[in-house]
Amino acid sequence: MPGAGSSTGAAVLALGLGLVVHWFRTAIDFFFSGDAKEISDSYAVVTETFSGGREEWVDDVGRVASRHEGRGGTHTGLSAALLVGDRIADPAFCARLLDFLANALDGANPVFARVDHLNFQDTPDLEAALRRTHRKYLSESRTHLRGYSWITGVPAEIAARLGGAQRLSATGAFHEVRELPGGGLLLQAIETLAGYGDRAMREVFRALAPVLPPGIPEHDPARPDLRVVFEDASGV
Repeated sequence: MPGAGSSTGAAVLALGLGLVVHWFRTAIDFFFSGDAKEISDSYAVVTETFSGGREEWVDDVGRVASRHEGRGGTHTGLSAALLVGDRIADPAFCARLLDFLANALDGANPVFARVDHLNFQDTPDLEAALRRTHRKYLSESRTHLRGYSWITGVPAEIAARLGGAQRLSATGAFHEVRELPGGGLLLQAIETLAGYGDRAMREVFRALAPVLPPGIPEHDPARPDLRVVFEDASGV
């Protein structure tokens, strides 16, 4: 969705219908209801066919969606895309983005989650740069982290290999490390999305390198704005 300032959060989960519904309700409550709305003349479209395919809630200031993959919706990609303008530099708004993910993923152990700026692709930047296949990332999603962003969601299995919340906090790479009830972690690199520059990205990369997939990322002409460190994580 276009805009001078935008952010998107995406998570790929193996979950039931209840958590999909919870994702939509939490996004609407956090960003599209009452004082959270930026404009009053908005519209919404809701589809309730949860047997497969795509469900979507659309507003003038953003979009909430889900996409099921595999037989019976074995893997579900959930997203929220927002037009946020210069609020990416507002610490209070940025803290709300982390709170949203923590609430929306309550009870889940997501294989991956991210919050990016001006990135609405289903495929995380690192996967695109490594040219990894869809099947490969699904099969390895609880052994190799799919990528890293301003906010990165890490499943419990990978968090344990990294030493858990305490050890990750001690790296100094993260402004906040939030534990999810399901065992995963949400890692916020720096206080604001606007402040997530190359230096902060490199610190996150080094902290997460032990669980990132091996290989040297490559530039992709179709996605010239990939936000990755162009080094092999296995060599860090």
